[in-house]
Amino acid sequence: MRHIVVLCVCSSLLVLCIRAAYSANVTLYHSSPAFAEMVNTGELEGVSAKVALYVLEKVQVPYRINYVVNSRLNRLLDDATRPSCALFRLITPQRKETYLMSTPISVGVSLRVYSKILPGEYPDHIFNELGELKSLSALMLAFPNKKMIVLDHASYGELLNEQIAGLSEQQVLRLNAKDMHQVKMKLLLRDRADFAIMLPSEAFHNSSKEDFAMLHSFEIEGLSEARFSSINCNKHPLSYQFMSEFNRALADFYQTELWFDFHAEHWPQPYHDSLKQQLERVVQGK
Repeated sequence: MRHIVVLCVCSSLLVLCIRAAYSANVTLYHSSPAFAEMVNTGELEGVSAKVALYVLEKVQVPYRINYVVNSRLNRLLDDATRPSCALFRLITPQRKETYLMSTPISVGVSLRVYSKILPGEYPDHIFNELGELKSLSALMLAFPNKKMIVLDHASYGELLNEQIAGLSEQQVLRLNAKDMHQVKMKLLLRDRADFAIMLPSEAFHNSSKEDFAMLHSFEIEGLSEARFSSINCNKHPLSYQFMSEFNRALADFYQTELWFDFHAEHWPQPYHDSLKQQLERVVQGK
């Protein structure tokens, strides 16, 4: 009996020690009003959101999810005194050097510029030899009276963020709406704006078959064929523990059918062969 009591006390102390070690919960930051709504309602949309929340259920390190504007993310992550992570960040060489980084939580086709303007109306000099737009500024300078939709507080990746910052505000229509993807599509289709930066899956799922057929898209120079979303963390000791658990749970998730199914729901059918190849590369660690 005495041994049982001692064992129980030791077990309780161990639990208390573990909880004390985790008293400073890891804060998972994001800058998506739409995701904040998903967390509140439980109605998930988008591959990254579905995968992240599914895998987070397997993580034992306590965490909380907070919304912040995108401009504050790096400052919060750079504070090494508090365990912090950022959700849904593109994998880039610079971020790999600066932060702890999860393996990919989603794979997407790179962003494109969408418009109703017919291909024949674009001047040749704004394209490179591969048919890609040389830059957003080259595009907008060629159409000085046109507007491009930009989601306020959103990050398009370092390359496009820099290009967007260089555009004339007279040519930028900033959007901050609850259903921003649907609103963006309506503005584009109703000629309230002329260009929008979107993923193919976003354009496909927020328009009818007839409306989607009216749109033309162009790849952008400097963007890779596929984009990989991840979780970035600072180098606080608890962040290391969180990232280790998250990556282990994510590796297990890669072996399930849901890894493909979550993506297939959001990728247009013509991209599914490419999707399978990209997902297999992630599983193989390439």
